[in-house]
Amino acid sequence: MEKAESEIQSSNSNKLTNPKSKIKNQKLEILDGSIKDHFFDRFDWIWNTLTVTCLVFTTGCVIAILQPFVIGGLTVAEASAMIAQGAGITFVSKGALTKDGKVGVQNLLMKLGIASRWYSEVTFVASVLLLLLTAGLHASLPKLGEVYLQQGQDYRERGLLGEARRKYEKALELNPRKAATHIALGELDESLKDLESAESHYKQAIVEGNRLAFDRLGRTYLAREKPTEAETILRLGIRWTQDNAELQFSLNRNLGRALLEQKKYAEAQPFLNAAIARQQELPTAIAGRGMANCFLSQVSQSQGNQTRVLQQLNICRQIARPETVDEYQWLINAGLHDVTEKADTTAIVNSDTPVDR
Repeated sequence: MEKAESEIQSSNSNKLTNPKSKIKNQKLEILDGSIKDHFFDRFDWIWNTLTVTCLVFTTGCVIAILQPFVIGGLTVAEASAMIAQGAGITFVSKGALTKDGKVGVQNLLMKLGIASRWYSEVTFVASVLLLLLTAGLHASLPKLGEVYLQQGQDYRERGLLGEARRKYEKALELNPRKAATHIALGELDESLKDLESAESHYKQAIVEGNRLAFDRLGRTYLAREKPTEAETILRLGIRWTQDNAELQFSLNRNLGRALLEQKKYAEAQPFLNAAIARQQELPTAIAGRGMANCFLSQVSQSQGNQTRVLQQLNICRQIARPETVDEYQWLINAGLHDVTEKADTTAIVNSDTPVDR
């Protein structure tokens, strides 16, 4: 009898001192509900509600992060981040929302030496950390967009326009309000004669406060043979860019042309003169240099001032550097074939742009 009692006491002692046995017993207690409620357990519903709220916001951030990569595909690093976040959401949500998950989290806490009654609090902390991680990644998307924008510029300079477009579009997905990306896409579309798309991008850039877009939209209207619309937008641009000599040069030149094409010769002259004055202050390699002189020669021709016609044509022949294919086409349409033979067309190839991003 004494031997039996000794064996029972020894067995009970092993259960108390053996960690594995202790964990097993706690697991059984969890499953059969025999663990007594702790004082703090009455607040579990608060922590669980907060956990679910964090998971909702985290899921929204993950969806927002994932959307830009659906078309372009994910890099290894981006895919790893998405997988890690998805795994985190699955683990935390399962632990917070399901009975089996609750048991799993409690078992994990026991292995870490944390009382299982703290599972709601721990799950909430995990959900907050996951939300902060995801929100931080979401906040970094515009910076990643800058990287894609620069890659697009590099591809464009190398003449790889298809690759450039893909990078620009990726950058736009990451930051739809980035005016510089709309300008880049607009210029690319303009060079490819997709003027309707270019117009759309330039309008959006204006909405985002980009002043260069006034000039770009104006010249797109000119290329679409809409001089009246070009006049309106270019006049606005001149009013709002007084502090930028390069933009003033381009805006005045294009506005002078818009008025010339409407046969408003007297109105066109002062704007063309202003452009000519501005170009003398700027580097000789400026895109569009000499084109105001070419336009002014046509104004002078219509006004019957032959002396000024010859003067301006002579300068036009010497320094003409059309900025776009459309300006080069204007020289052809105007019958200035001797100018087109000597004109510097490198600006058309390089797509030089005034700096006002």
